[in-house]
Amino acid sequence: MASASSEGKRMRKSIESAGKSINAVGTKITASVTAPILGLGVACGKMASDFEDGIAKVSTIADLSVMSLDAIRSSTIDLSNQLGVSASEISEAQYNAISAGAATEKSLDLVSTAIKAAKAGFTDTATAVDGLTTVYNSFQGAVDYSTLSDQMLQTQNYGKTTFGELASSIGQVTPVANSLNVSTDELFSSIAILTKNGINTSSAITGLKAAYSNILKPTADASKTAKQLGIDFSATHLKAVGWAKFMEEIKTKVNGDADAMAKLFGSVEALNSMTVLAGAGLDDFNVCLDQMNTAAGLTQKSYEKMLTPSERWRMSLNKLK
Repeated sequence: MASASSEGKRMRKSIESAGKSINAVGTKITASVTAPILGLGVACGKMASDFEDGIAKVSTIADLSVMSLDAIRSSTIDLSNQLGVSASEISEAQYNAISAGAATEKSLDLVSTAIKAAKAGFTDTATAVDGLTTVYNSFQGAVDYSTLSDQMLQTQNYGKTTFGELASSIGQVTPVANSLNVSTDELFSSIAILTKNGINTSSAITGLKAAYSNILKPTADASKTAKQLGIDFSATHLKAVGWAKFMEEIKTKVNGDADAMAKLFGSVEALNSMTVLAGAGLDDFNVCLDQMNTAAGLTQKSYEKMLTPSERWRMSLNKLK
């Protein structure tokens, strides 16, 4: 009995010691394993919920007869994995694209272009979608989204502006530019030269709008001055010869006469812009226009340059999500 009692005490102490160790291990497991697993579960649930909410939002506006909901889901995930952008952000961009008039079956192609342009143009996807759809709609689809993106990035590279600044302001001038048959490459080349010469993006666009308005509805003084100089200062003539040729004629006929230029373009904004474009900046405009015509593929090339190791790491994390 004494021997058994002694052995029992030894076993009890051993069990107590083991219990303390087991308890310590359990506490560490809870902190290091269980809690993160629970947190990951909550995070996964949140991401899944956000994704489904985004898809549901798209479904309210998409034409599901040409692209099923399952196809939208799988295509969204594929694009998310490919470009490293969250699925919920892609869904939001797709909703905005369709809302702006993009066909459902082509909307994710637009979103893909916008994401690449946003990364290369240092802006967000929503701004890129807004800018691209604004120009596309103003010109009634005469130029595709990919070409527009290339031209806007070329404007960023040649001038002193950014894709985001262009996208935010371009809608002020595109309707009137299209009404005068000013092409998108001529329009963006004009903005590039104006910003290059120190005029900020919004002021450059406002100045162009004012200049086009002066041509659409010339003042009596402008018409008189144009007649004296032998300039056909009319919207009809501009449409016939194009913006580049029209500016060349003004430069030749005005021949540096600041007073004559002021009479042709009465507003300060228009005068500032045309003094540059139909003056010292015309040769540079023609160089930019030539480069604009060879800018195809610039969005893809610029996007690939942004694929730094840190960006690739973020893309890998996005795939995990």
